[in-house]
Amino acid sequence: MKLFIAGCVFLAYFVHALVARQKGCSFSVHGQSERNAPILLQKDMSLVVPNNGRVELGSWEKITVACPDPKNYLIGFQSNMTQAQCVQGSILRMGNHDVNFTHFLGDFHCKKIVRGTVSKTTKKCGGNKGHIYKIGYPISPGLFIKVIEVCYDASAGQTLYTKHSLHGQDIKHASKSSYRPGFSPEGSAVSVSIAYKQTFQKATFSKLLKSALLAEEYINKKSYLVRGHLSPDADFLFAATQFTTHYYINVSPQWQAINAANWKKIEYLVRKFADGVKKSFMVITGTYGVLTVPDAKGQDVEIFLVSGRKLPVAKFVWKIVYSTQSKDAIVFVNLNNPFIGGLETKDILCKDICKEFGWGAASWSDFGRGFVYCCDYKQFAAAVETAPKLQVLGILRGPN
Repeated sequence: MKLFIAGCVFLAYFVHALVARQKGCSFSVHGQSERNAPILLQKDMSLVVPNNGRVELGSWEKITVACPDPKNYLIGFQSNMTQAQCVQGSILRMGNHDVNFTHFLGDFHCKKIVRGTVSKTTKKCGGNKGHIYKIGYPISPGLFIKVIEVCYDASAGQTLYTKHSLHGQDIKHASKSSYRPGFSPEGSAVSVSIAYKQTFQKATFSKLLKSALLAEEYINKKSYLVRGHLSPDADFLFAATQFTTHYYINVSPQWQAINAANWKKIEYLVRKFADGVKKSFMVITGTYGVLTVPDAKGQDVEIFLVSGRKLPVAKFVWKIVYSTQSKDAIVFVNLNNPFIGGLETKDILCKDICKEFGWGAASWSDFGRGFVYCCDYKQFAAAVETAPKLQVLGILRGPN
């Protein structure tokens, strides 16, 4: 009899716990206006990762709604950090009030946009050529939430690589906010904004190539260098995290013809793959080498956009997609030169494995769109001394 009663008590407890869980909270993280959206933090102060575009919480589970910046605050609460506790459905308790989160972004926004800041560290990277910088949110004197890690060589004004997480399980529900902040020079060691103006580029090429006529062939209305995102905004889930990509230390000079063609295709392919397998990946994007073009005498000249051999135009732009679970990786290498008509030995860093491992595309061989090939990580790392060290056990197979 005692055993029967104990069993009933356990069953009742189990049913109660199940019902309590079912009575948790769920609300959308997107809305018509996400420009001044706050960020949401879990109990461990890491960023919330939504499920199908919604935040799901257990009964009485807490999150923090934050507008990280001493001069910013959540409208209506006059604080830059406010706790919210799940009651039921879309109702969360904030202070002494039960608040309906159904129209979360319609009802809650920060005084100013949340775009993050840049924090420099003393940690070396890129074969000791650079230092680690972090783009993210300062929460308290001892806590900085990193969104993007940057390996930056201040002496050359060059970003060697960036690193971020791509959450494939929710990427199709990422923010579609149309607002984008201007690019911030914070963290940059050189004056970079002027370098992306076409008039400045034409003058720079004219000086380097010793020919205004030759410079016109490279820099004109249809051909110019743009701010090529390394960690792209479309890889991030929230409007606020997308805004963290708009720093000059997260871009590299890239030809428009390539940025809008094969490079864009690589980014889309990676997101589509992550969405298809519903997994998270570490994505590392970097630069290597210096682009050369022939001057008026036919001599190859290295291209730097800032005097003193700073802000080089990279010869290669590359992207590693790495599974932290399986330890598999694939490396895309993009030649940042739409003017070549063929390959030389110095253009090849590894054996091309795109087609063999399901990453092939017909446009990869189009030089005008930016020639692309794929590398085994170990071959790539042996050729590129600035590449980050990863524990890679195999090659990541693609969708094709």
